[in-house]
Amino acid sequence: AAAIVSQLPALSLKLEGWHVNDAIEKINAIGTVTLESEEAIQAARAAYDILTETQKEQVTNYNVLTAAEARLTDLKAAKAVDDMIDAIGEVTLESEEAIAAARAAYEALTEAQKAEAKSYDKLTAAEARLADLKAAKPVDDMIDAIGEVTLDSESAIQAARAAYDALTEEQKAEVKNYDVLTAAEARLADLKAAKAV
Repeated sequence: AAAIVSQLPALSLKLEGWHVNDAIEKINAIGTVTLESEEAIQAARAAYDILTETQKEQVTNYNVLTAAEARLTDLKAAKAVDDMIDAIGEVTLESEEAIAAARAAYEALTEAQKAEAKSYDKLTAAEARLADLKAAKPVDDMIDAIGEVTLDSESAIQAARAAYDALTEEQKAEVKNYDVLTAAEARLADLKAAKAV
């Protein structure tokens, strides 16, 4: 029994060394950090955190753990923004709030996190489409306001035409009732021709 008791300090040192090696191995096992690395990072952090201060000083790759944690934070932040952008879906006039929220979330990212965001092009495309829809909406409304075409409709038709012609090609593509404008123009021309007879 005395022989066993005399070996306890040596066994204790071996056990302490095992904990240090366990932490080092778990940190090495993290590898390339992806969103799927969270479990490995948490295991490495837990193995490190249970060490004494003296043991922590023996962990030679602690910087790998902190770098992995930082990278995972960046990836998760970028993924959250990508998810917001993807949730916008098809852009309509009702998408403005979701687009603004996604833009604000993107702008709140660090530069490193922005570099990880994969849906930024979708966000800028959604913003551009929304701008086109917002530009086209008043023209649609002007065309709708023409109503039944009479000789008195000429100024409303001309105003709608001028507003339409002022749009970019992308914005013109968003005008839903352009055919109503062209029909109103044709009807007005017919009314003017009939009056001239």
